[in-house]
Parts: sequence; C-alpha cells; structure tokens
Amino acid sequence: MHFSPPLPPSADKSRTEQRDVLQLLLASQQRIRHFTALALRLGHAQGATPAELSGTAARVARYFTQRLPQHFEAEDFALLPRLFTTTISTEMMRHLWGMKLQHEAIEQALSKLVPLWLTLRDSPERYGELAESLARGSQQLMLLMEVHLHLEEQYLFPLVRTCLPPEALEELATEVLRGRDLLN
Repeated sequence: MHFSPPLPPSADKSRTEQRDVLQLLLASQQRIRHFTALALRLGHAQGATPAELSGTAARVARYFTQRLPQHFEAEDFALLPRLFTTTISTEMMRHLWGMKLQHEAIEQALSKLVPLWLTLRDSPERYGELAESLARGSQQLMLLMEVHLHLEEQYLFPLVRTCLPPEALEELATEVLRGRDLLN
C-alpha cells in the first residue's frame, strides 16, 4: 500500500525561488493538505503493513507537531500583526480574528490525534483498536483545515498583496524562511 505521493513540485522549490511570502504560504498550504490527506488515509489503512503504518504515523506526527505550528506562528506572530497596523475594514478584521481562532480549533483536534499517531508509530500492531478514532479524528481535521485554508486563500492572501508594501513582504519571507531553517 502506497501512502504518500511526493509533495507537489511547488512545495519543493529552492529557497531562491521562494522569496515571495505568499508563495511560501501557498506552498505551506499544499503541505498542510498533503499531510491532512495522509492522516485521513492512515485512518483507513487496513491493508497496510506494520512498517507502513509506523512510518506514516511518524511522518504525520512530526509534521503536525513541528511544521504546522511553524505555519501558524508565521501567520499569528508575523503576518497578522503587520496587517492590523494597516487600514482594513472591520469585516476583514473579523475574518482575520476568526482565522486565528480556527488555529485553536485545529490545535484541539490535533491534541487528540497526535497521541494516536505516536501510539501507532510505536505499536503498529494496535492499528485495529486505533483505526476508528484515527478515521474520525482525521475526518474532523480535514474539515477544519479545508474551511481554514479556503478562508485564508479567499481573504488573507489577497489582503496581504494589497495592504503590505514590497519591503514588508520581503521581510516576512525572510522570517518564514528563518523559522523553517530552525526546524531543519
């Protein structure tokens, strides 16, 4: 059973090709979708070998405990504060705060899934007892992520382009890349 196709090419671009902060965030969203789908497949992997289950659970747990928080931090501590210093409508401000609150809902869903993934990583023979919880939790995570990512693409990313000057965009890209380097 093959769990994980390679990440889309845009997620693998070299750092010099990814100096645009929106391209960095879009690539990050591709990775989020990739690992969310992988988590969902893990919940329905009855024919997988113990090594596949363990390896996939390890990759999913690592992504959601290390990389996803980096994405949220880039938005919450680098991007949103800059946007709040610009002139944006009250409605847009509500959308932005709503997206920030969605991070908390996603983190709550992950607080239930991560222990399951770690258990599966260490004890793949327990898949039978974990499968239902994995499937249910991963489906909830998929729904939360799709709503969140759609709102970001619909509201946040266009706002970034129109409200922030090019030097702020370059500075954000540098911060996002620096955060990524800390995890490597």
